[in-house]
Amino acid sequence: MTAINNALVQSAAIPANAARHPLVKNGHLQPVMLQPLFKEIDELDYGVYRPPMSGINILTNPGFEQPLVNDPVKGWSCQGETDDPRGGVIARYTRQQPKEGQYSGICLARLSEWAGPGQYIGSRVLPGRVYKFIGWTKLLDRKRTGDVHSLELWVRFKKRGEKAQKSKRLARRTKYSQDYGWVRWNTAFEMPAANAGFQYMFIYFKGPNLQSMFC
Repeated sequence: MTAINNALVQSAAIPANAARHPLVKNGHLQPVMLQPLFKEIDELDYGVYRPPMSGINILTNPGFEQPLVNDPVKGWSCQGETDDPRGGVIARYTRQQPKEGQYSGICLARLSEWAGPGQYIGSRVLPGRVYKFIGWTKLLDRKRTGDVHSLELWVRFKKRGEKAQKSKRLARRTKYSQDYGWVRWNTAFEMPAANAGFQYMFIYFKGPNLQSMFC
């Protein structure tokens, strides 16, 4: 376990398209660049986690109020549909009137529509249980890209002992809010049945134009 964690080292340089972004150049953003693991994730390799009791938030650093960690398994990343966290760059953001708290997360330098913010939750959920997701999202450069707020919330997962990964769309939002551009999410969903639990489960957003940033 120590060797695996030590292999998660921060890259010396962020992608050129992220480094050129005005929010990075002027110091408003300090992106976290994560390195891929180059192997299939098994969340048990990172310690056994006991699912919390009903009513407890299962996300790590859900409001981005704590510093981001340089670990694609234990924190936020912008990898979306893939196991490669280099699909986008994640950072904390203190501007654009966050809906709650002082910070929001921001995903920029995205490689495709599938690259969106998310995190692994497989060791924190129970098969067959119902969970509720509540949050806020916003496209920061909607006028420049001509995009609308068209986001989807997904999970991709692998049941322990099975060979194939599966995915499921949980919710979709295609409207544009006038409340500083923030769109509210409030959806409930049932976890799939899995007798032996999940090898991994990743919950993430995807959908807007790859040139769009969202938080």
